[in-house]
Amino acid sequence: MEKEELLGIIQQAWEEEWTELDLSGNEITELPPEIGKLIDLITLDLSINQLSTLPREIFQLSELQSLDIRFNQINHPNGMFLFFVKRTKT
Repeated sequence: MEKEELLGIIQQAWEEEWTELDLSGNEITELPPEIGKLIDLITLDLSINQLSTLPREIFQLSELQSLDIRFNQINHPNGMFLFFVKRTKT
């Protein structure tokens, strides 16, 4: 998926206040920081892409309960996992 197309989807999701976003299987190599605008997201599926990192802005998704990052190239998702576990326990 081209960056412009991804930014367009993020913009639409922001304008329409989506709670779910499925970006799986799109050969995404980089998630833009604009993803942090999607504060209404509860579910974000990024599986089956080519991501090696996630932007810091992912932490702005305060309603996020499900983040699927399986089948990517992320080497150390443990910090991300611990962040979400800690948040759900409060």
